[in-house]
Amino acid sequence: MIADRIARLEGKGIAVEWARELARGRKGLIRLETADPNFDTPPHIIEAAKRALDRGHTHYTDFQGLPELREAIAEKLEAEAGVSYNPDTEILVTSGTAESIYIAIQGTINPGDEVILTDPTYLIFEPCVMLAGGMVVRIPLIEEAGWTLDVEELRAKAGPRPRAVIINSPNNPTGTVFGRAELEQVAEVALENDLIVLFDMLFDKIVFDGEKMENVVSIPDMKARTILLGGFSKVYSTCGFRVGWLAAGAELVSRLTNTLHLYVSICAGSVAQEAAIAALRGPQDWLKEWVGSYQQRRDLLVEGLNSIDGIRCQLPKGGYFVFPDISGIEKDAYQFAQRLIDEAGVVVTPGSDYGPHGQGHVRMVFGSTSEDGIREAVERMKRHLPF
Repeated sequence: MIADRIARLEGKGIAVEWARELARGRKGLIRLETADPNFDTPPHIIEAAKRALDRGHTHYTDFQGLPELREAIAEKLEAEAGVSYNPDTEILVTSGTAESIYIAIQGTINPGDEVILTDPTYLIFEPCVMLAGGMVVRIPLIEEAGWTLDVEELRAKAGPRPRAVIINSPNNPTGTVFGRAELEQVAEVALENDLIVLFDMLFDKIVFDGEKMENVVSIPDMKARTILLGGFSKVYSTCGFRVGWLAAGAELVSRLTNTLHLYVSICAGSVAQEAAIAALRGPQDWLKEWVGSYQQRRDLLVEGLNSIDGIRCQLPKGGYFVFPDISGIEKDAYQFAQRLIDEAGVVVTPGSDYGPHGQGHVRMVFGSTSEDGIREAVERMKRHLPF
C-alpha cells in the first residue's frame, strides 16, 4: 500500500522524532532535542492573534497570503538585504517554513536532477529532494575551521548535472553564519553553472558576537536565481503558529501558489498571519535581550562540553544549537544519545541524520531550556561522561 518513493525515505530525517519518542513519559529530563524556543511568544503577537479572533478573522485569506503580511515581508527584505520584492507577485506565505522548503524543491527539481547540500545541514532537505526524484550531492563543512564551507569542493561538484544548491544560514545544526565572502563564492559557482540557490534564513535574527547576517540575494544577479525561505517560528517563538514564506520570481511564485501550495495547505492560518504581521511591524527591542540570553547559554554549554574528555565543540555564530563531536566517547551518535538519556537524563538529537559528517556528533539545542537547565545538563554530563 505504501508508495515506493515514501518507502525509500524510511530512516531519513527521523532523529528529532526518535529522541522525542525516547523521552516520552520519562520524568526529570533536560530536553535539548527540539528547536522550539523556551521563551513565551511576545505579548503583542499574542494580542494580535486574539484581536483577529475577536474580529472573526477565521476564514480563508488570499491563497498567496494576507496582502499586509506580504508587504511587511517585502519591507523586511528591502531593509535588511537591500533588495526589492513585489509583495503582489514575488512573495508567498506558507504554512510554516517546512511547507516553503517542500514546495520550492518540488517545484524546481526534476527526477534525476542533482541537488547540492552542505554536510551537515537541516535534516529535511534530503528527504524533500528524494521525494522530488532528485539526487543529493554533498559538500562538507570544515569542522576544524568552524564549520566553514569547502568552496573548492563546491566548485568540483557544481557541474554539469546539478540543478540547485541549498544553503541555510545560520546553519542548522552547526550554527555557521556564512559570511559575505563565502556567499559571493556560492554566487559565482551558481552563476557559472546556472544553478538555482535555495537560501533558508529561518534563524536570521539569532546571530552572536557582532556577526552580520548576510543574504545571498544582495549579491548582483542573484535575486533572479534565488528562492528565499523564511518564517517566524524560531526568531519570534511562534513554532505552533505555522507561518512561513518564500520570495522568488513572479512566475515561480504564481505557479507554486496555484499548484503545490493550493494542494498542500490552500493558505496559511488567518489568525496566525495576523500575528505574523504584528511580529514584523511591532516592537523589536525585546529581541536583543533574547539573543543575549541565547549567547550566555551557548557560552555555558560550549565551555562545559569542552571540559569533558572525549568531546570537542565549536562555538556557533548563530542559531541556538551546538553540534559537538562526541566520537572520542562513542562513534555511533544514536548509541550515544540513547545512553545519555538513560544514564544522565539529557535528551539530544543524533547527528548522523544531518549528513555523513554528522556521524560522531549530536545536536544540542540550548534555546529550548533556561540557563539553569543548561548548567544542570552540563553537570549531569560531567558526572556520567565518558560512559
